[in-house]
Amino acid sequence: MLTGDMLRRSAQRFPHKAAIIFRGLGRREVVSYRELDAAANRLAHALLALGLARGAKVSMLSRNLPEYGGVFFGVARTGHVVNNISILYAPEELAWVLNKSDTQVLIFDAQFAGNVAAIRANCPGIRHFIAIGDAPAVDNAVPYAQFVDGFPGTEPDVTLNERDAFCMTYTGGTTGRPKGVLMNHRAR
Repeated sequence: MLTGDMLRRSAQRFPHKAAIIFRGLGRREVVSYRELDAAANRLAHALLALGLARGAKVSMLSRNLPEYGGVFFGVARTGHVVNNISILYAPEELAWVLNKSDTQVLIFDAQFAGNVAAIRANCPGIRHFIAIGDAPAVDNAVPYAQFVDGFPGTEPDVTLNERDAFCMTYTGGTTGRPKGVLMNHRAR
């Protein structure tokens, strides 16, 4: 089973049940499985419209926000690879991981706009910056809501295989620099 299929099945079986309950940062939000599925599909279509090659890295630097679920499952439906970035990285570590992973798209929480602005010039491979929330300090960052606006909430027409990579996580780096570990849909 593909990673994106898990969410689709839950959306079909439990469309109105809460998939995400978020309280914090002055927000209270409940996202149903149907809403999360549609959000993932809109992000998938938006990413596919960028014309990135299969396997392109889409990194996510964020606290536990409701948008994270849409990003995780949305990227999993594209043939791209979601790279979960630790929010604890200092700017130098952040730049190293983004460059080492060949990140082309960085989706980031506005809380970390300062770190993103600090590393931007040192990460020439990142072609698209997408900000969740207000991020005035990062030039040319597109707001997340604007990035996905107008795209359909239906599943994209992409053929994927269980052996396709969909997620990358960096190790703790206890014996040196962190190492990127790729996971495929089957290993999830």
